[in-house]
Amino acid sequence: MGSPSESAYLSVEVDTIEDDEEFMQDFLKPYLPYSLPLLRRCQFHAKQKQLTPDAEICLATCSINEKAIGAEAETAVSSSQENDLLDNPPWLAAHIDLSNSGQTQIWTFASWEHEFNKELDPATAVQESPQYLAYQRLFEALFRHIHKEHISKLGDQPPEQWQRLKAEGKLVSEPFSKSKVLFGTIAECLWPFLDALRTDRGDSAISRESRPYLKYIFSSREHEEVMSPPKGLRFAPVPEQYLQTIIDRTDIPRTVETIRQLPNIGLCDSNGRPIAWGLLSKDASLSSLHTEPEFRRQGLAETVARRLLIEQEKFYHDAENATSRPDDDAADAVVYGHADVSDSNVASRKVVEKVGGKVMWRTAWIEIDLGNV
Repeated sequence: MGSPSESAYLSVEVDTIEDDEEFMQDFLKPYLPYSLPLLRRCQFHAKQKQLTPDAEICLATCSINEKAIGAEAETAVSSSQENDLLDNPPWLAAHIDLSNSGQTQIWTFASWEHEFNKELDPATAVQESPQYLAYQRLFEALFRHIHKEHISKLGDQPPEQWQRLKAEGKLVSEPFSKSKVLFGTIAECLWPFLDALRTDRGDSAISRESRPYLKYIFSSREHEEVMSPPKGLRFAPVPEQYLQTIIDRTDIPRTVETIRQLPNIGLCDSNGRPIAWGLLSKDASLSSLHTEPEFRRQGLAETVARRLLIEQEKFYHDAENATSRPDDDAADAVVYGHADVSDSNVASRKVVEKVGGKVMWRTAWIEIDLGNV
């Protein structure tokens, strides 16, 4: 935490976003591809918000409190910092949905990510930034907002879906606490703001974490080639009776209810049994690519991945260049896709690289306990 004088000159507000499309157009699309995970999550929210009415897109903004800049605060803020904050105020956006206990609940994007994710050591670079205090204040405001507007309204007992995940051996932190929230695909330059809770409150502040993951970015200019399925197989959505199989074949904590909401593609045999499959997560990242053991080494996962990238464009109406940068000509517009792959998962890395994925930054899943913010 900063000193009182450091806090005084910064004014931070957190507002609920009422116009999804305007927010995505004005705040997220100009920062592509770095804003892609949150953009896709917001697009998914717009399509299915009736399923999670308590979910929220919010925006935390930071500005100079000019009334507080006097003799007391002059030592806390330099003229260059003041000018930078006035000319280019930072902001932090988030999609919050605590209904999926044990699964990813929060996606974020910060206005400074496109600068620091290009650094060799993004976490150190952001900590050395003159605007670090402002960035930190934005996260602290977000944490307080999540606790006040979302956590406080939850019941104290573990929900049924959390108990199911535990019974199936999925990774959930114990004991259960409604104040534990899972931040997903969070960029490396944002890790310090979550790790700071460990410094302030000890190891209990971070209840579980998975890092590092590599963020692969795909371009429509690179995945236009669609591989036909091998003879005897066909593309089809995974039948309902096999949705639990998708869950059983991965460590990712998801429920059948979640899988039903997600676009998926299966390669099915003549009996309708899927022998390879993949899906798009709520942020449209390629996820759960899997081939049954007896059918491996035939390029089936690559085939499914290519098809999923095309399906993404259909699902999010990218034929209208919905995720292109504003300065792209329509004919040259790029449609982006993405995937998070564990640094140690060599097999999956090879698959996404064959499809044209390029590593652009690192990410993590970090669950933090906001019970004492």
